[in-house]
Amino acid sequence: MSEAPAIDPTASGTALILMGGMYLLMTDAQREGRACPWCNAEVTAERDYDLGERRLERVGDIIHPVACRACTNQQAIRSHAHHCRTCTACAYGERCEDKLLLRRLALETRS
Repeated sequence: MSEAPAIDPTASGTALILMGGMYLLMTDAQREGRACPWCNAEVTAERDYDLGERRLERVGDIIHPVACRACTNQQAIRSHAHHCRTCTACAYGERCEDKLLLRRLALETRS
């Protein structure tokens, strides 16, 4: 049986999900992608959503969180709303790839 191909976090839009300052509150399992950063449920990169490598500039660490489907959906919706409020291209009604990626991710992960 072959493994499912890895999904590129940039191409899927998960790398665009905002995580704010929650890094400092995350457990080691959450930072290493073994538990969802929001609900702490056990996750796997094959079944759940890779949020991409994140570099923590202030502390010099690199983490690689993976989120469950429900939290990915919730955070994609929030990130989409935030993006639309702060993006210059979106404000002028121009085509914005980031907006489209977040919207697609929110639709693909809904229950």
